[in-house]
Amino acid sequence: MLVVYSCLVVDGRDFNLRVHDENSADTRQLANLLLSFDMVQHVHIPTHHAGNTLDLVITFADRPPKDVSAAL
Repeated sequence: MLVVYSCLVVDGRDFNLRVHDENSADTRQLANLLLSFDMVQHVHIPTHHAGNTLDLVITFADRPPKDVSAAL
């Protein structure tokens, strides 16, 4: 539905994926899914005390957010 209505931002909290672990099948699946919808994940810093990035901000590639820190 988000694609149909062209929502500006998908703010996904606590995905429980280690998005920087390129060897993870789940991470690759998420990356492929985002690519297929021309979407981008914008958080590139750890959001968990253990050093992982679990809170994600995802938008369409042509609509990047001005500041993702407000969403975290």
